[in-house]
Amino acid sequence: MTALVKTGPGYYLGTTKLRNVPEFLPWVGKSGQRGRQNGPATSALFDTPKSLYVDQSGDLFVADSGNRLIRKVNIDNGDVSTVVDAGSCYFTTFAVDAAGNFLVPCSQQHRGTIKKFNAKTGESEVLFKYESYN
Repeated sequence: MTALVKTGPGYYLGTTKLRNVPEFLPWVGKSGQRGRQNGPATSALFDTPKSLYVDQSGDLFVADSGNRLIRKVNIDNGDVSTVVDAGSCYFTTFAVDAAGNFLVPCSQQHRGTIKKFNAKTGESEVLFKYESYN
């Protein structure tokens, strides 16, 4: 597990220094432990978090790639919740459309597929699939 931590003047996701992270939480997740536990930021567990997105209200979204989840860190109380369970779709990054839906490029067995996860229902649909990808 890799925690989001503030060390000195910067924020780090594991050993990677992040740029332009707002001053909102001192850290998220328990360092040294892997898991998919939701709850308060100080006890939540992640597995290989990769990319981050901050929405207009300041909430942080994390690509928890080891768990194949997108997790939300609530800016008001620090609680971590799961907003997308991508199932067998392994991913390390995601995009968010104007409606707040999550666009996920799948890799591994679903290479060449982009899935859209509805922000309100969590339901998914395939937006693009490259059929000839080997």
